Amino acid sequence: MNLHYHFSVMGFSNTYIISKEDSCDAILIDPGVMDVPLLKIIEGNNLYIRNILVTHSHESHIKGLGTILKIYDAD
Repeated sequence: MNLHYHFSVMGFSNTYIISKEDSCDAILIDPGVMDVPLLKIIEGNNLYIRNILVTHSHESHIKGLGTILKIYDAD
């Protein structure tokens, strides 16, 4: 299992990406912001966001949802 971490100063958000070693499918956790560094982590590791997990509804955990759902067909 792979775990990738992203911290964004905008909104002080912590975002995590989990994927299996043998798959490009990934789970995105708490997408507080969708910025270029996060996209580089996703694309640089040949990942595709299939699922999104939001632990709670603070803005620093959900603000990037709209953009991410325009890019990836995620549940």
